[in-house]
Amino acid sequence: MSIPLESLKNKRKNELKEIALDLGLSTKGLRSDLEERIRIHLENSAKYKNEDDKASESTSSKTPPRRSFRKKSISTIRVKSRKDSLPSSPNGGRNSSDEENQSVSSENESKQEIVFTRSTEVEINETVERGLTNDKISKVLNQLRDNISNSATFCTVVTCLEFLVFLYCAIEWSFKIASIPVPFMGSEEGYNIDLHVPDVFIFIDWHRFWRPLIYFILYLVLFPLGFSYIFNFEPNRNLYSPLTFSVAQYAIFMVSVSNFDWAEDVRDFIPDSLIYMGAGTGVIFALYESILANS
Repeated sequence: MSIPLESLKNKRKNELKEIALDLGLSTKGLRSDLEERIRIHLENSAKYKNEDDKASESTSSKTPPRRSFRKKSISTIRVKSRKDSLPSSPNGGRNSSDEENQSVSSENESKQEIVFTRSTEVEINETVERGLTNDKISKVLNQLRDNISNSATFCTVVTCLEFLVFLYCAIEWSFKIASIPVPFMGSEEGYNIDLHVPDVFIFIDWHRFWRPLIYFILYLVLFPLGFSYIFNFEPNRNLYSPLTFSVAQYAIFMVSVSNFDWAEDVRDFIPDSLIYMGAGTGVIFALYESILANS
């Protein structure tokens, strides 16, 4: 295969690849590498051809010309067989197929990256939403715990408990509305279950209901609340001081017992132990809370 060396510079890369395939050379590398590889091969081939021609001329009488023909035919057959074994496509078909494969693989990689990115974003959003929900629940629970576990709430609960005890003791369940017979198993005798409702006539009795209730609200709720509003020594200066409220309630009831009639009226419906225990526990709770707040 005779190719002018000057024409290699004007050929494209695909043409150089075809020439390299025809010559049995490697097609890898840049265009300059292909050109250099073909040029070296052609120079070596021309050099070896000149040497063979000189040797054949010097030994033309001794050696028949069959040897050179055989060598040429073998090289030609070898080149043709290599050319036939490698699929050739016109106008750089191999290069275009490689580029298509690369584009398809790049598209698949980009799709995988997009799917991975979307799944990651979904997982991150779910994690953030779960964290926000847990944060809201924890804030609500902490706020509820702070509202319950303080001295002001404790004093309110104790006062409501005293009021409920007063209502339970003052209102009698003595008004009978029905009687349900319940027989014994295997016996004719039985017993009756009486259904009672509160005696509503207690609400029109001044001495048995309204006077003790007013004394309780006045002396054990309003007076201690007024003292706690005036004598408030807490740093944050809330509406009232639970410590002063408990101390005032305890002192007022202790001084009034056996000295004033209102205390005797209240004692008929609310036990002394409940009032002393509620006020004393409120004092301890408020002192402990103030110590923790100032520490």
